Amino acid sequence: MYRGTTPKIVFRLRGIKVGELKKIFVTFKQSSVEIEKGAENIDTEINSLQCTFTQEETLQFDADERLYVQLRAITKDGSAIASGIASIYVADILKDGVITDD
Repeated sequence: MYRGTTPKIVFRLRGIKVGELKKIFVTFKQSSVEIEKGAENIDTEINSLQCTFTQEETLQFDADERLYVQLRAITKDGSAIASGIASIYVADILKDGVITDD
């Protein structure tokens, strides 16, 4: 992930069908920055979901420091589940700040 961009992070689930999930939380954490996302674009065919970041959100992350991510959910039968914690590399950009198309 590059700072100052709008990446789409795709999660492909194993061990549970995305259609079995009732409420989904995806937490991204790096040092003192924590961003919680809900699921977007749930695809039951490939058993995946997506989270999208804004430029403002990715600019909060430090370059060259790992960003940790974990998915937690409540299933339709009321069970609470969690994924393992994964990490994403955050890369820097040369032009800092938000870029608009104006």
